[in-house]
Amino acid sequence: MSGRVGSVGVALTVGVAVLLSGCGKGKASVAGKVTLDNRTVRSGQVTFVGSDGTKHVTLIGFDGRYSIELPGGEYKVGVGPADSGTTKMKMMPGARAEGPGGPPKGLGAMKDPTGQVRGESVDLAKEAKNPVIIPMNYRAPESSGLKVTVSGNETFDLPLKSKG
Repeated sequence: MSGRVGSVGVALTVGVAVLLSGCGKGKASVAGKVTLDNRTVRSGQVTFVGSDGTKHVTLIGFDGRYSIELPGGEYKVGVGPADSGTTKMKMMPGARAEGPGGPPKGLGAMKDPTGQVRGESVDLAKEAKNPVIIPMNYRAPESSGLKVTVSGNETFDLPLKSKG
């Protein structure tokens, strides 16, 4: 009798593992760099929407890089500013607001929210004078025209263009 219970337990374990893995589709590491007209995009988020409508979001680091674990499949991709609920940036000690013509009050040097760029920070006063602004057409995955097919660990750089 105990042999029968053991085989049922093994079958149940295998069945649960298949269900949790998305019917046999494992997750893959996907990474890349986001640029706009060959300039590094230093903040924001990349959103992947699967064919089933499932949304996966990751932050862009100060070095323009993103990484995420995704199940295999086809995705529409959007790039835009980070949602307020997604971003967790902290002011560095000693950061101060700039004078007239500088960034909004309260901005200074900030740490990378993704933790990808350790020990480095971006001078927001300098960035504010010549910002990289992602065009509206890239912000919605459904209409951006950006698509990727994930079948394993892959790199998908996202070289965006202002015009064209």
